[in-house]
Amino acid sequence: MNRSFYIDVKHWNKIIDYARAANKLFNTEIGGMLIALEDKEGDWELMNPVILTQDVTAASTVLEKEELAEYYNSIAMNKKYGPKTQFVWWHSHNTMKAYFSSTDTNTMLEYKGGRFSMSLVVNIEGSYVFRVSVWDPVVAYEELELDILGQERTLSKSILKEVEAKCTKPVTTALTTWKNGKKVTRKSHYTSSDQLELDDYNSGFYGRDHQETIDTDTYNSLFEAMDEINTDYVKGTLNYDKWLEKVKILNRQLKQRRSIYSVPEISNNELEHRVYFNHPHEFIQGHAYEGYLGGHF
Repeated sequence: MNRSFYIDVKHWNKIIDYARAANKLFNTEIGGMLIALEDKEGDWELMNPVILTQDVTAASTVLEKEELAEYYNSIAMNKKYGPKTQFVWWHSHNTMKAYFSSTDTNTMLEYKGGRFSMSLVVNIEGSYVFRVSVWDPVVAYEELELDILGQERTLSKSILKEVEAKCTKPVTTALTTWKNGKKVTRKSHYTSSDQLELDDYNSGFYGRDHQETIDTDTYNSLFEAMDEINTDYVKGTLNYDKWLEKVKILNRQLKQRRSIYSVPEISNNELEHRVYFNHPHEFIQGHAYEGYLGGHF
């Protein structure tokens, strides 16, 4: 692609500030939108980053659909932008490296209605990866450098307040049931319908007569591991045998710490069917072990 893409540092700083504010307030990812305008030379200037109301976790972010629709409409109705304005989806990976995961590439498909689209991933250190995806007449993409014009600065207090107002981190709730006359309490970190519903996975729970506590540190670590493994498979840098080998290693680690989680060791055909469409949490099962241990990998 012969065109160049650039962004003024005041807009770049705002994106990184959003990422750092989400880290400071919630230790999570955060996402939002940018616009891109074509200049007289045919190059593209990225500008005006925003965040919208969203649920944020350590490994994902979900923008509120109604507010996203309102955002699109407000840009379309603004006369200063014009018909060539492009939307740019951006999100942070918090403290992780900046890369496009399998979840990210699936999300990009939502923007394939136009001739091409732009996507940006950053982290709190200011590292980034920027992708231009072409949808017509052929499907292709290229990861390009962004020209950042100016110098960075420290985190803005106003950004902190905005992130705190617009982002919600799902809180822990307790679910109490009864088994053989005994009260049993489960705790779940996920309350949003857009997040993981652990009830779908804990089929073995009701055969146990003990209190189960959901280990969110291990879950988030496992989510990130499966996201990276699936991404490598989609990219073609990991074949099925290597994918399965990595999953078995994860399961051994989970079993050693008596975690409630495991990853199904599925067949090659099933992986091909699921990996391009399923979210990483759909590769994680929850099981109950006596006296489980938790923690990061």
